[in-house]
Formats: sequence, C-alpha cells, structure tokens
Amino acid sequence: MRKLFGERAILELLWPLTVASLIYGGWLGSGPYIVYRACILVALFLIALQLCLHKPFRLQVSAPARYALTFFGLWLVYAVASAIWALSAKDVARHSAFIATNGTIALLAVMVITTKERTYATISVVRLVYWTLLAFGLFEIATGLHSPGSAEYTGVLDNTASYVPTGPYTNRNDFSTVLTLFLPIVLYVPARVLPGWKGFLRDFLLILFGAFVILRTGSRANGLCLLVFVAVFLWQEIPRRFKYWVLSLGALALVVAGPKVIGHLLAQGALERLAAMGNPGTYSEGSSMGIRIALLQNGLRMLSNTYFFGVGAGNIEQNMRIYNRVFQSHHVNMHSLWMEVLASYGILTFIGLVALYASLLKGILGALRDRMDPLARRVSKAFFAGVLMFAINANASSSVIDFTPVWVYLALMIAWLNVANLPDPVGSPTRGTA
Repeated sequence: MRKLFGERAILELLWPLTVASLIYGGWLGSGPYIVYRACILVALFLIALQLCLHKPFRLQVSAPARYALTFFGLWLVYAVASAIWALSAKDVARHSAFIATNGTIALLAVMVITTKERTYATISVVRLVYWTLLAFGLFEIATGLHSPGSAEYTGVLDNTASYVPTGPYTNRNDFSTVLTLFLPIVLYVPARVLPGWKGFLRDFLLILFGAFVILRTGSRANGLCLLVFVAVFLWQEIPRRFKYWVLSLGALALVVAGPKVIGHLLAQGALERLAAMGNPGTYSEGSSMGIRIALLQNGLRMLSNTYFFGVGAGNIEQNMRIYNRVFQSHHVNMHSLWMEVLASYGILTFIGLVALYASLLKGILGALRDRMDPLARRVSKAFFAGVLMFAINANASSSVIDFTPVWVYLALMIAWLNVANLPDPVGSPTRGTA
C-alpha cells in the first residue's frame, strides 16, 4: 500500500476522513453502534499503519498528553472492573467500548498531529465540517426538514413540522454542543487571512449565523457558553490600551444598572426560587430545571449507596429505573458529564477527570505565554476559549461519554498541547511532513 499510494497520500486521505466521520456521526448510519464500530476500526487501522510504516516506532509525548493518555487507559481498566458490582454487564461492555474509542481518538491524534502544519491541516477539515453543519442548521430552520435520525423528524412538511435545528444528531442539545465547542477554532484559525473589512465581514457573519443557530436550539448551557466565548473573544482581541477603559465602563454600568436589576429580580421572587432549588417537586413535571436537580440528587444517592465506587460503567439508566427516584420523569440519563462520571465510575475517576481538565487548562495557559508564531498563538487562543466552554457545555447533552465530537475536540486539544510542548519531535514518525 505504501508503494501504491505513498505514505503522505495515505495519511492525508484517511486522517481527514476519520476526523470528519467522527464529527458528523449521525449521518453515517441508522444506529450509533455501526458508527462507533467503524470509528474504532478506522482508528486502529491508522495506528497500525503508523507502526508498519516506521520501524522502529517511537512516540514522544509531553506531560499533558502523557497524563491524558494514562487517564484514558486507567479509566478503561476501571470501567471493565466495574462489571464485578454493576447490575448490567452488557452496559459495562457497551460503555467500555465508548471509553476505548475516546482513548483511541486521543492516541491517534497525538500520533498523527506531530507538527504545527498537521494541526492547521486538521483544523481545515474541522472548518469544512463546521460550515456544512451550520448550513444544514440554517436549512432546518428555514424549511422544517430534518435528517431521519433526528428526534424532530416527522417525514412530512405540515403544521406539525418543527423548525428547531438538530443537524445530523438526535437532538438539539447535541447539535448546539458541537457548534458551540468548535466555533472558536473556526473563527480564530481562518482558511486565509483577509485584510480590512473583508476579514471583519467574514468573522461577523460566522458569529452571527453561528449564534443564531445555537440560540434557536434553545440550549441554555450552550447559550451561556456563547456569552463566555464572546467575552473571551473581546478581551483577547481588544488592544491592551483599551481594556481598562472597557472594564471601567463595565463597572460603571454595573453601578448604575445593578440596583435596578436586583430590585426587579427580588420583585419576581428570585430569592424564593433560589431557596426552592433543592426541592425538585416545586417545579412542574416537564421542567428542565426540576428534572436536572432530581437527576443530580439521584446521582449523589447512587454514589453514596456504592461507597463512592460508582454504580458501574453505563449502569446509571438501570439504577435510575430501579431505585425510587426523587422526581418522577422519563429521563434516566444524567445530562452532565461530570455527574455521569462521578455516579458511574466513582470518586477516584472523577478526581482524575478534574485533574485532566486542570492539566489541559494549565497547558493552554502555558502555550499562550510562550512566544510562537501568530497563527500558532491563535490556535492556543481558540483552545483557551474552548476549554472554558467545555466545563459548561459538558452539562448540555444527555450523555457525553458516547458523543464522539466532544472527544474529537479534546483529542485535538491534547495533540496541540503535545506539539506546543514538543516543537521539534525528533523521534516523531511523521516529522517533516505536512
């Protein structure tokens, strides 16, 4: 195969195909298992290809990438071991496959993305995927037509049609999570730099259409992420000499408008609602807030019942159906990555995930302080905004562990930190290739 196509041709064909297929996800098959199985096979094939093309093979990783890969390995071991006390061994096997897939994606990204040029090439693929997703979201809003895998799909266009965009995914929250998480990369690292008003117009249209589709999904977590991104973007792009003026004007606005806003909230019973947050029964049956609070309380109850070891990989749904729940609802997924890891895999895995997040944040801040070329600095700025948003939009989807676009994003971040900390990986198998 190497003689027929050449090493660069193979990598440049299969790696973009892998990245695009993992992000598109729902457009590849009728069921999620087909997609995940295909992703695992493609990932393993690419790793085997790297090993065969370069002998001896030596993988150089920096501290953030080494910790991330170690965490995925230990997480998988713990997930498999949880079959000892879990209610459903089948669900343990299913979620162990998801964790193996996510770890494989991270390992693959570190192996393939060994230079800045490869990072930029991968971001080009992400940019193309993002624009197609955004265009399809606008199409859904305009026509009410959805992909067959969407929860909003009806098969007909009549007065029952939903104009809420879901993209190629099952629900609106998943679609909104992808658009929000990848927006900084697409905005900060354009295909080419346009001078003057042309570049401003392109960035303005991207933010306008992206924010429009994200807000139309109705996802409050991703709406908050959008505000965080706008704040980070303005702070990073405003010249240093103007930042203190902006802060002064913001403080003045808070002093002037703050008392009126607080008075309005008090008049609307804000304190009473805040005090009632611990009781999901005060919310209506269909209340999103009530459901999430009930899921949180049930997750903590499961954790304490298992002596902080967790109920086992993928066993939250089983336990949620069996145990007496605080608030009756048909929702059995945790709707939060943090709580899903805590309730399923226990306190130790949760601490490991938090430590992984902290190491990524620390690594990005370190990359921002380093002197590097302007384009590389913009990549670091994009990932800085993304790592801040990840803490919030990890609470948007019903289950993040089996949602591969999020793990593709984390894998790209891990690979970029590896490149930033190892600018000249002498032992890299793909050194010098783009």
